[in-house]
Amino acid sequence: MRRTHDHRRPPRNGHSGLWPLWFRFCVSAAIPAVATGGTIAAMWRGVDRNSVIGVLGCVAALVAGAAVAAEPVVNQAKGANDVGRPWMFSEASLPAGFPAPGPVGEVIVKTYPAHRMARAAAGKGANGMFMKLFRHIERNEIAMTAPVVMGWPAENAAEGAGDAAEKQPAMQGPESMAFLYGKPTLGAAGADPADPVILVEDVPETVVVSVGLRGSYDEATMNRGLERLRAWLGEHPEWTVAGAPRSLAYNSPFVPGFAKFSEVQIPVVRRTENLNERGRKPE
Repeated sequence: MRRTHDHRRPPRNGHSGLWPLWFRFCVSAAIPAVATGGTIAAMWRGVDRNSVIGVLGCVAALVAGAAVAAEPVVNQAKGANDVGRPWMFSEASLPAGFPAPGPVGEVIVKTYPAHRMARAAAGKGANGMFMKLFRHIERNEIAMTAPVVMGWPAENAAEGAGDAAEKQPAMQGPESMAFLYGKPTLGAAGADPADPVILVEDVPETVVVSVGLRGSYDEATMNRGLERLRAWLGEHPEWTVAGAPRSLAYNSPFVPGFAKFSEVQIPVVRRTENLNERGRKPE
């Protein structure tokens, strides 16, 4: 029997939605002033400008300091529960059971639980995929979550940092984009009847090797992350590539590029055979 979409909207919390908290705060602060006949110019004349400039300067310094923090290369991956969360703008909730974002510049192994997502294949570019997915969740009353998942060509997941990595072609952008459902029980798997381009999929538990990054969501950032992961895989033959690479984008377009946070990941499985070639065995 074919299941119908569950139109119940899950409860939203203070971090859900596409608008960042600072934008909603500014709107809520401006409405009373406009309602009482005040204008932006009048409000600005009544503000102590030196205090405002000082506060903004401190905020800018904190943001810049966090964004340009060093990203050391590590030789041993840690478990996702052994590391602290990175500094980042939190604009939407994670799906149920998802691990927290990993540290910037540090390679770790993470396990994601089984989950449901709506995926759109590339065809109209990243903006076209995003709008189709946004209309899908809006049409089906599915709350927005973070991150947004972008799939990249499988050939870019070659193991090691040698010839295999050097032969990888230049990437031309993601092959797909997906919005994650808050719970795997929401909706139903299958093509969206209103837009067959959107496919709702159930994804099994997945183990990935992952690295957190700062920067715009583009090919340059993706390549930077893949270089880290290939180098780590080359030093850890107990893990083998099990799928195409992906990037997880946690921020909306309202966050400046230098402050955006993402994770670049490659699905992996632990080898079971004896690794006599390199004189190493699985842990």
